[in-house]
Amino acid sequence: MFNSLVSEHLRCEVTYSIDDYLMLLSTLSFYRIQEPEKMDFVFQSLRSVLESNWGSDIHVSYLSAFNIAEKV
Repeated sequence: MFNSLVSEHLRCEVTYSIDDYLMLLSTLSFYRIQEPEKMDFVFQSLRSVLESNWGSDIHVSYLSAFNIAEKV
């Protein structure tokens, strides 16, 4: 059983340049374990799609949430 539940969330909006967004993606483990040649192709293709559809900036929304309670 738990008492004193506290729940909150925070929405954050960030604008990345395409270079910064691709750099952020390159830090994710899925991309890091791939062969470098494969990832070069993926990122070049992604850059092309992003530039043609969204211009030079990528707008991203994040939602962070937490729950804290006292265990009884």
